[in-house]
Amino acid sequence: MTEANFLKLYKAHIFHTHGTQSKAAEFWGVSSSFISLVISGVRRPSTQMLKDVGFTVKKESTNVYKKV
Repeated sequence: MTEANFLKLYKAHIFHTHGTQSKAAEFWGVSSSFISLVISGVRRPSTQMLKDVGFTVKKESTNVYKKV
């Protein structure tokens, strides 16, 4: 799943499960501004936040070789 698709799903989860970003922030023990940064893609969700949604992150890197 792309990050953009995950963030859409994540935002929907917040509102369907917690009602508001403030209540979700309180539940996870973070600030409302942190939730906003996660939703906008600036920050990454914590492990606890991902677990609540039922996701984990698998980091993958790709090496690209270009001729100079």
